[in-house]
Amino acid sequence: MNGTIPTQEHIDTSHDSRDALKKKRSKYRLSIYEYIEATKGATCDEIEVALCIRHQTASCFIRFMTQEGLLEATAERRITRSGRNAIVWKIRKKLQEEQMRLF
Repeated sequence: MNGTIPTQEHIDTSHDSRDALKKKRSKYRLSIYEYIEATKGATCDEIEVALCIRHQTASCFIRFMTQEGLLEATAERRITRSGRNAIVWKIRKKLQEEQMRLF
C-alpha cells in the first residue's frame, strides 16, 4: 500500500473515515492476510465474522491487497449470511516473516 487511503475530497466524513483507518491499517491488513492464509481462502463475509469487522473495512482492505498483488479472487464461491454467492479470496503472494512485520 502506498500509504494513501482513497477519499472523496469534498466530503468531511470521508476524511474522518480515512483518518480512522490510517491508525489501524497494519492491524487490519495483517489480520485479514493471516486469516485468508490460515483458512486457505475466505470470503469477505467470513472475514467480517471471524475478525469482527465491518463489511466496509474488510472489503476495502481486500481491494487494496488485491491491487497490490497479495490476494486474488478464485473461481470458488460460497454462500454468505444473506444467502448470496461470494468470491473466495486466496493468497497470491506469500509474505516472508520479516515482510509481515513491516506490513
